[in-house]
Order: sequence, then structure tokens, then C-alpha cells
Amino acid sequence: MKNYILDPRFIGPVDKGVPMPCKPTGKKYPFEEMEIGDSFFVRGETTRVNPAYWGKKLNVKFATRFVEENMVRGTRVWRIK
Repeated sequence: MKNYILDPRFIGPVDKGVPMPCKPTGKKYPFEEMEIGDSFFVRGETTRVNPAYWGKKLNVKFATRFVEENMVRGTRVWRIK
């Protein structure tokens, strides 16, 4: 087994007593609240919106399209079933 040397350029010293931040509890996207025909916009060229996962979880169907709204590019997600 190789001995790995910790490179101080990439790893800082061990800190003690630093509190860990609370885990966010809010949902990032409103999939569970959507009814058929509802949609929401997520700005940015790429997004981590995963409607396929939520569709399977909630037994519904979503569709996405890359759009530009008010000169902002992003993704719009619709609930279609």
C-alpha cells in the first residue's frame, strides 16, 4: 500500500471548534406544488433541474425547454400530466 503525502498547497491545517452550518431544509424547485399547466423558470445556460426524477417520484410528467425571457436565458419547466 502506498503512503500518500498530504500536500500543504491543497490541504489546510486541521481546525477545531468550527461549527458545521445547518443543512438547508427548503426545497429548491416547486415540483410538488405544481398542477397541470403550471411552469417555473430557472435562469442559466445549464441547470440541475431534474424533472424526470420528480416525475417518477410523484407519478406525474414534466417537460422542459431552453428559453429566453426578458433577455435572460434559462430553462422553463412545465407540468404536463
